[in-house]
Amino acid sequence: MQSQVLLAGDIHLGKRPLHLPRDIDQYGVSPVELTPAEGWLRLVRFAVEQSVAAVVLTGDVVEEDHHRLEAFGHLQRGVLELVQNGIEVYSVVGNHDVEALEEVTQRIPAFHLVGQGGKWEWVTLSHQSEPIMNILGWSFPKQGIPLSPLEQELPLPPDEKLPRFGILHDLDTPDSVYAPAPHRRLEDIELDGWFIGHKHKPSQLGSDSLIGYLGPLVGLDPSETGLHGPWVLEIDDLGQFSIKQISLGPLRWEELPVAVEKLRGKSDLKDVLRDSMASLHKRLLPQLKGVKAVGCRIKLVGPRELHREVAQRLNPLDLEDLKPRFDEILYFVEGIIDDSRLSLDLERIAQASDPPGLLARQLLALVNQEEDARQLIGEARHRLKKEAASSAWSQLEEIQFTEDQVRELLLQAGFHALKELLGQIEPGNREDVRSWN
Repeated sequence: MQSQVLLAGDIHLGKRPLHLPRDIDQYGVSPVELTPAEGWLRLVRFAVEQSVAAVVLTGDVVEEDHHRLEAFGHLQRGVLELVQNGIEVYSVVGNHDVEALEEVTQRIPAFHLVGQGGKWEWVTLSHQSEPIMNILGWSFPKQGIPLSPLEQELPLPPDEKLPRFGILHDLDTPDSVYAPAPHRRLEDIELDGWFIGHKHKPSQLGSDSLIGYLGPLVGLDPSETGLHGPWVLEIDDLGQFSIKQISLGPLRWEELPVAVEKLRGKSDLKDVLRDSMASLHKRLLPQLKGVKAVGCRIKLVGPRELHREVAQRLNPLDLEDLKPRFDEILYFVEGIIDDSRLSLDLERIAQASDPPGLLARQLLALVNQEEDARQLIGEARHRLKKEAASSAWSQLEEIQFTEDQVRELLLQAGFHALKELLGQIEPGNREDVRSWN
């Protein structure tokens, strides 16, 4: 007998995607159709149609505790439909929904929280009354947990010779306040895999590795590019298993590189961008089942001497009505990135002793991830965390400021400053990232 378990990462019910066009409903797509609530509804329908054994969630099911009134209705309807069709629902608590999920499980007993109170717990999943797998889970007892849950003693696994998986909501960063759990330590625990929530970039789960992030059902902003959707874990009678991600999200974000050479001298830049979107659609089509809209962030690439000429002509406001449809899927331009940094000869510029030379040497250290870059990243990270702790930002979702994120921010700012110093763009005319949504 082949059994299926449906896995999903951060759903964030109650939240809506950012940077959608203000007039998107005039093009036949309602913003409501692109929300995590729609993604959850699609997951429920798929689970019922496929008669899966169980649905397993890895936390942050609800966006914030103050969104739980809005989110509760969506969650309750979905869970009840699953249970009525013989599908059990299991979840760990994430940092966003500590109070909300506690309330949900009190009102909906069929919604099982695993590892409540910050204590590891084993549960056995069954299909048609036959046990198929064991899962080990840990839930947030409160929002901020600076200690790793891996410091606790793990309970002994059940006796059944079944596949064993862990579910957790964590961050693979040692100094995180969100239950840091280094993934190298997870590898040492004798489980068949770990399915993790928190980060919104899905890992490449498969035969090579079964430790990683599931990602959200719907990309919530343009940085969350690529395929999003639940994962199907298939288990046979012999305990052999496989996993694959499926496209159920109604919204997809993509970065669309466009060569400036193609745009130079063209009287209508929209034609070039429309053709680029058509090529993107053709490439993505196998992964676009159920997708209603694709948001594109245009990335200008190519010789730097052409960038300023093209960037001055490519006004985002002129592209607001560029919303072509391909196979009934709406495409729109979210913003423009002028990424001419790759064409700068950093090594040549770094040989000088002037300010551009000094900046180029720092950028080279960041690009090559040299030892000198660690101090730059550390200082920037400290300042960013200090600023983020200000009461002015208390209502916004907390940013983790990982080393990779800070490095990328420094690269973006540094290359822009270098172009200004070199006179490639006029000071104050900051057109490297432009968006109108």
